[in-house]
Amino acid sequence: MKYKDQLNELGVSVVAVGTGSKLFASKFKESVSFEGEVLIDKDAEMFKAIDLPRLSIWEVTKRFIFNLTGLSLYRELHSKYPDSDTKGDGQQTGGVFVIGPGTGKEILFQFRESDNEVEDFANPDDILEACKKE
Repeated sequence: MKYKDQLNELGVSVVAVGTGSKLFASKFKESVSFEGEVLIDKDAEMFKAIDLPRLSIWEVTKRFIFNLTGLSLYRELHSKYPDSDTKGDGQQTGGVFVIGPGTGKEILFQFRESDNEVEDFANPDDILEACKKE
């Protein structure tokens, strides 16, 4: 992970949450060299708690099948990470969240896939800036 050292210096833990199996989580860590912790949320309770929607079949089709940019992105990711497993809940949207320290659980930064175009990603500089907030 490109920003892992900077996040370590700030005392930030990186956690991925997915709805797949232990095997899926293991393959994810290996295929993308993810150095953080991977948690499994089979019932998608965390996704529901922070209001990350599941897309309808039609929304998935529009976003990825009828969208040339989406198709290109899928092909690029698959060629970059050929051992990654793209099975799973393709309708569940995700995001990037920076949650403040302590028990207040204040969200300091959020990027929701459902609010953005398929080719848009969270800006790493914005994430680092949010991690520096107290």
